[in-house]
Amino acid sequence: MDKVNLLATIAVVTISISLFLSLFLISVKTAHKLSNRLFALFLILTAIDNSVNLSYLFEIPLTGRIFISSFFFLQLPAFYLYVLSVCYSDFKLKPAHLIHIIPFLLANLILLPRFYSVDLASKISFLAKGRSMLEVQFNHILMHVQCAFYIAAAFMILRKAKKIYLENYTGASLESLNWLFQFTVALSIFFAIALLKNIFKFTDYPNISDWLKVGLILSELTIIFWYLYKALNNPNLFRNIDSKLKLVSDIILEDKNFSPLVVYEKEHCSALLALKQYMVEEKPFLNPSLTIQEVSKDIKIPVRELSVLINHHLEQHFYDFVNNYRIAYAMDILKDASKNKVTVLGVFVDSKDRTWIGTFEGNVVIEKGKTTALNDKSSPLSKAYISKMWEDKKGNLWFSLYNEKGAAAGMYMLSPEGKWERLWNDNPTMFAGNSINDFFLDEEKNTLWLSQNNVGVIRYDIGGKKTETYTTENSNVPSVNIERITKDKDGAIWAATFAGIIKTALK
Repeated sequence: MDKVNLLATIAVVTISISLFLSLFLISVKTAHKLSNRLFALFLILTAIDNSVNLSYLFEIPLTGRIFISSFFFLQLPAFYLYVLSVCYSDFKLKPAHLIHIIPFLLANLILLPRFYSVDLASKISFLAKGRSMLEVQFNHILMHVQCAFYIAAAFMILRKAKKIYLENYTGASLESLNWLFQFTVALSIFFAIALLKNIFKFTDYPNISDWLKVGLILSELTIIFWYLYKALNNPNLFRNIDSKLKLVSDIILEDKNFSPLVVYEKEHCSALLALKQYMVEEKPFLNPSLTIQEVSKDIKIPVRELSVLINHHLEQHFYDFVNNYRIAYAMDILKDASKNKVTVLGVFVDSKDRTWIGTFEGNVVIEKGKTTALNDKSSPLSKAYISKMWEDKKGNLWFSLYNEKGAAAGMYMLSPEGKWERLWNDNPTMFAGNSINDFFLDEEKNTLWLSQNNVGVIRYDIGGKKTETYTTENSNVPSVNIERITKDKDGAIWAATFAGIIKTALK
């Protein structure tokens, strides 16, 4: 398949999928209609921009091809408005937002005298000398200036929204801001490569520019798939913030006559005492979606003053302030005299702020202030006890489970989709008698290191599913009792044994 056919094929696939997904976003029932419609608009504009590549399949008039290309100037404004709609719950489209179409209008107006308003022969001549034409050069410069402006603006909005969220909200919406940030990073890389493509376009190497164009269309399709996969798998992820909320630093700067009412003897300040009494007696932190506005209403302290009190004088984000009470509440449960015989094997907090606790009485997870016993019979957590956990960069959770009597003890992995995978599934009793004391996941080398009681050190190649066991008999390991295992910055594995510290030799 030659380059022309490849480009046309990829364009057809990209356009078809973009239009299908935009139709889905427009028609699906959701509380986030404006956000969905703005992202659908972004997809439609992307499809229109890509349709110029269909000229290899059927004839598109020169005027139409150039006009279609100018729709690029509407893509990033649509994305920027989408970011605003995701971040702010009270965002609405206004006539003032029409200012974002100015680059689109300017790009077309500048082509009016010497392209749009001339005959076909003059248009062909204009395009033949395109690389030297001032209008074409101006539009390419405008294109990349616009990219830099909107990408920077999107990052600034996300940075501010994250700060406001931490100062005023709790819950899981921080994750939505994080992966919207990742999507913006992906777009930044995409447009940086597009800039490189256009640089080659104006050199003596237009061939490189053409192949980069093929790669860009493929990566564009990949980015859209990735983003929508995450959005469709997390339909309730977004929780917007109020755009009227301000950062505490801005509040303090705005108020030139700011009087630090809570500075003097903070612990005895009436507002602080009222807040602490409210948190202890009413336990509002059990509400997984608690906001600073709700606290303000209940204790009758203005939001502005309460925000300054928590975020500035207590030097804590509202998000962290509330989560500290949740953790203390969980610890109080574990210290309860009625549960003084409960032995805690392991405690782990994952990236979603879920606290996993393993005890001989069973496993529990504390999420958004709610404690849930992990008794689902289809899960290995109902049959063995968490001794240690690890979360990798892909969001997989790795568990070492202990159960002296049963065959459920061993290593397990829980994917972000909720699918369990057991390692050494062909040997279910491998860890029944000799438990796992510690483990370390070397993500760089895709290797799992374990210390097994009364056995030694186990090295497991995850990709090749190969196991190597190092004991006192076949290696220099001085003891079969190994309590801890880890990796240093140079890549060497260290282990603490009853006979001293050991370290692997680097090769």
